[in-house]
Amino acid sequence: MVFLMAALSATAVLLGVWLARRENPHLEALLSQDLGVMCEDDDVRRGELEAAGDQAVPFLRSVLRREPGPVDRVASALNSAGVTSWLRDWVSASLADALDRHNFERDRSKRMALNSLLLMGPRAEAARPELVALMAYPPLGVEALAVLAATDPNNPTVTSNYLVRLSASQGERFELAWYFPKVWTSPPPFLTHLTARLMDPDDDVRARAAFSLAGYGAAASNAIPQLEELMSAPVARVRPNAAYALAMVSPRHAEVAVQAMLGQQRTNRSWTGAITYMLYATLGPAAREAVPLLRAELETARINGFAGPPAFALWRITGEASPEVIAGLIRGVTQPIQRYQLMSLEGLKEIGPPASNAVPVLRPLLKARHRALQRAAEDALRSVSGAPRL
Repeated sequence: MVFLMAALSATAVLLGVWLARRENPHLEALLSQDLGVMCEDDDVRRGELEAAGDQAVPFLRSVLRREPGPVDRVASALNSAGVTSWLRDWVSASLADALDRHNFERDRSKRMALNSLLLMGPRAEAARPELVALMAYPPLGVEALAVLAATDPNNPTVTSNYLVRLSASQGERFELAWYFPKVWTSPPPFLTHLTARLMDPDDDVRARAAFSLAGYGAAASNAIPQLEELMSAPVARVRPNAAYALAMVSPRHAEVAVQAMLGQQRTNRSWTGAITYMLYATLGPAAREAVPLLRAELETARINGFAGPPAFALWRITGEASPEVIAGLIRGVTQPIQRYQLMSLEGLKEIGPPASNAVPVLRPLLKARHRALQRAAEDALRSVSGAPRL
């Protein structure tokens, strides 16, 4: 009888979750593992949360309360007992990898739910019971702590726990340095705890701390000496983040930051990525030295590559709505990287009527899966069509 009642309860929970997702496709997007549906970009995720409305927090809480099934428990037990490592060494690496993947996938939905609650900040306060419970579960404890802090950024106990773990194990330092500006969206009085991570012994932690500090602008000016030093760090993945952060924190260092980023693009292209275009586009004319490289990159992207970001950066730097720039932005709209699509749509909106040939590409995006992309497409279409703002 007990087993039957438990089974019925579990079925009811699963049915409720399924019905909620069926009624509100925006909830589905918050947890989807399909690259065409999942919210990879924070702005896109915020749009889906807004569209989900009052259902968002109850739904996400229900996800956090899901209990692991029999297979999950067996996989966890084997991993905890060290059996997975033994299997990899003595029996089958592929079997061990399968168990590792299962352990990861088991928690992915909860991790994605936590990402959504983190962006909601104090509005996710009702989820505190689930967050407190998850803090005792190591694979998700760090994320749960970050969300708990975001629900009440002024809570001295939670803040103290966060700052202590910000200097704990490598994994905790790595994650909490990344979540810091999402928890404290305005510069907190203890920002020096994040600045201290610029001197972390781990390269990845230093890179993440630098990127996080960039969002605080001049409030992080005490980090300037460390950021200048990190621009010549021996590990390549640290340098682009340091250059970006230095320019965002201190505009008078813009030229130095651009030169450092250009050096990274020429010698270590694989480690720059989106942060390069974020730097150039934000600085605008101050990044004029990057124009030749961006023109060459845009030309290459016509055949193979992402055209939207270099086109957007060129537009912001030069203010020239050339056919090549417009064509790059139009292509960028169709390339399925959310952050790059948003960049491209913003560029077309800023250019306006000279980009009227983008209309056929923009119209289908009015029915895009994500609310944020729909709105960006609406704004761009209105601008390139010369329609007045509503």
